[in-house]
Amino acid sequence: MLVELTEKINKMTKEVTNKTQNAVEVVRLQSRISREKDVVESLYKKIGELYFFNCKQDENKLFTKLVKEIADANAEIQNLQDKIHHIKGIQLCAACNEVLKQDMRFCPYCGTEITEEQIEIVEAAEESMEEKNISYSSI
Repeated sequence: MLVELTEKINKMTKEVTNKTQNAVEVVRLQSRISREKDVVESLYKKIGELYFFNCKQDENKLFTKLVKEIADANAEIQNLQDKIHHIKGIQLCAACNEVLKQDMRFCPYCGTEITEEQIEIVEAAEESMEEKNISYSSI
């Protein structure tokens, strides 16, 4: 009787071990599937970006509207980032893209002079923000 009980326990232990190993293997395989899906998604994104840049230059009528919408969205993103930079009192170096204080005239990272054009862009963004704040407050 004790031998039968020991055999049943051993059999159950092996079954539990096998099921656990199978579950671990399934999770490992699902993880690999997820990584491969990420690779495929990344490649789709690269294909889309390449296609976008080719269509942008090619003036393909089918995608002209979408290309314009992307360009408009990118311009708005840049505008919003400029506003954030203004609020934080910073600007980006045009040469090395490092963060600088707005009053800096030279980049301490690469030595590039901050041009009057860049300063005018920052000032225009400041004026735009002030105008919009006025119009928001009058609502």
